[in-house]
Amino acid sequence: MKVAFLAKGDDWGSMPFYFNISSPVGKGYPNAPFEDVAFVQFCFAAIASNTVQETPSNLKEPWSKVKVTGHMDQVTQDGIDAWQRDRRKRFGAIFEVDGIFSVAPPMRTNYAKETPYSIVGVNYILMMSTLSIWPRLDKHQLAGPVAGAIRKAISPELTA
Repeated sequence: MKVAFLAKGDDWGSMPFYFNISSPVGKGYPNAPFEDVAFVQFCFAAIASNTVQETPSNLKEPWSKVKVTGHMDQVTQDGIDAWQRDRRKRFGAIFEVDGIFSVAPPMRTNYAKETPYSIVGVNYILMMSTLSIWPRLDKHQLAGPVAGAIRKAISPELTA
């Protein structure tokens, strides 16, 4: 996991960067790196538990079941699938429903025109749900197993 910066012209409101994964997480990747799986799990759990921004029920219900363990399981896969089905329902067939959170390549947030990588979109919602601590997500009560990876990711950028 590492911090990824937005390219000039990317418009994600007040999100100056996002937390990217280093390997795909989801269907077909049962042995994805601990930190990557834990970060995706953290995103789901933190968004579902937030009181700042209402989480749609079709996401809140599966995401509230996700625990931050760093190990890929069916509950995490269900959370990924719910996110992708939600995006497809809201925005149409341009959104992939493949059960995978892919790595966003350097300086890219979209894999197709106006179609962001899942990891980028979830980061934006996470930021809006945790504005009081963003980007110090390591301070979130649910960060647990991923807190060290978050600190490591932001340390060179924010404390250098």
